Amino acid sequence: MALADTLAWPFFDDGHRRFADGLARWAAATLSNLPHDDVDAACRARVEALGAAGFLRAVVTAEQRRSVSPA
Repeated sequence: MALADTLAWPFFDDGHRRFADGLARWAAATLSNLPHDDVDAACRARVEALGAAGFLRAVVTAEQRRSVSPA
């Protein structure tokens, strides 16, 4: 099933579609520039890049963000 078909389901709204579009554009522009040789480094780089781009706000609540102090 294509992403557009999935996002047409009734419980997804325009906000979900904008998020998916932004993430897809970000991934196309960013992922190929991140490390690929070392699995651990690749995972860390992707999570760091997702966070820097603001996409992890979708999976971490504001309360959780407040409770984590930077290292």
